[in-house]
Amino acid sequence: MFLWLRLYGLTKIANISTFEGIEYACALLYLVKLGLRKDLMIIDMKNYSIAGLNISMHFGGKTLTAQAKPYEAKDDTKDADIVINPTVETILSMLNRHPEADADLCEYMWTGTKFYEGLLDFDGFLLHSSAVVLDGKAYLFSATSGTGKSTHTKLWLKVFGDRAKILNDDKPAIRVIDGQVYASGTPWSGKVDLSINETV
Repeated sequence: MFLWLRLYGLTKIANISTFEGIEYACALLYLVKLGLRKDLMIIDMKNYSIAGLNISMHFGGKTLTAQAKPYEAKDDTKDADIVINPTVETILSMLNRHPEADADLCEYMWTGTKFYEGLLDFDGFLLHSSAVVLDGKAYLFSATSGTGKSTHTKLWLKVFGDRAKILNDDKPAIRVIDGQVYASGTPWSGKVDLSINETV
């Protein structure tokens, strides 16, 4: 760990807010080891409205920061239905288990996993699928990766034009609300950012 800190030039840290990803995690862990930061929780929670739920979470990676922006809650005072707050230890543990990934991807995967786990408590689940909306109804195409789900939904956009839109290209949230089944876009939409903040 301290070798990483030396590689990133983090042996003397004045302000960790300028670091991102693994640099931020290493800097924070360094402060913890010095006894200057007692908590391992990342702070400054923000509220998001996803699948009809109030989600309170914090993250620092570029991917989730960009993809979660359309989901920012207009009313930031509601109690959270689901809290997602990765610790430095969590991200570092994921980096150890997934050496092919960077901190940004690990954060994206971990926060998505926690959201979908929490969704189970609200009559919901993740369906690995590409979801397209046509004339106000959602159609989901589920299959193994590489089968052509995204290609298929893009054909719907081509054939139906403005009548169709992609709700989520990889991981829509499915919920049963008052006996009705709904599909929702989420910030976790796979390799590309194809998702909208709507519930259909």
